[in-house]
Parts: sequence; structure tokens; C-alpha cells
Amino acid sequence: MEQIPTDFIQFERLLARGNFRKALALYRGPLAPLSESPFIIQHRAFLEETLVSTILNQGDMDLLIELSHRVPDDLAVLEEILTRVPSTHSAYPYLLAKYNFLKTEYNM
Repeated sequence: MEQIPTDFIQFERLLARGNFRKALALYRGPLAPLSESPFIIQHRAFLEETLVSTILNQGDMDLLIELSHRVPDDLAVLEEILTRVPSTHSAYPYLLAKYNFLKTEYNM
């Protein structure tokens, strides 16, 4: 049986192979965000957690900043990114402003 290629399968394969740059470039948001299927919900969480944890573990500044764009509403991820990006980095003011905005939006 031939498998139909899908973005999320390609994304998962790129992560598994350690090609984080291409995986991050391919990631456009959560898998089937409106689906309420238990399998989809579980796999969606797995894919995003895998992406986030692998990029955070890489420590590459460009990947960290791109991750902040791919998971734009995740306050915890943004907070972690801010601890890793030096305050002298050109993207730091933007990341800090985004973090402060989200804290206000989430009433924190």
C-alpha cells in the first residue's frame, strides 16, 4: 500500500533525522487544529512538543527566534527563549515586547 505524502509526515521525518532547520521551516502550525479526534489531539501535542524541545536543546539563536514565530502564543516557550537569547541580540527587544504583550493578554 502506497503512503500519501503529507506535510506532517515529512515534518516528523525531518525531526527524526535531526534536520531541525528544514523541519522548522516546514512547520506552519498545529496539526489539524480543529480536529477533536483523540489520536489527532495526542499526535498534535507530540509533534509540537518534539519541535519545541529539540529546538530549545539546539541553542541555535536563529532557530530559537524562528521558533518564537512558529509557536507565537506559547508564553512558556517565549519565556525560555528569552533566557537563551542575549539581551544584546538584535531580536531581543522584539521578543521581550512580545512576551510582555502575551503576559498582559493572559492576565499574568
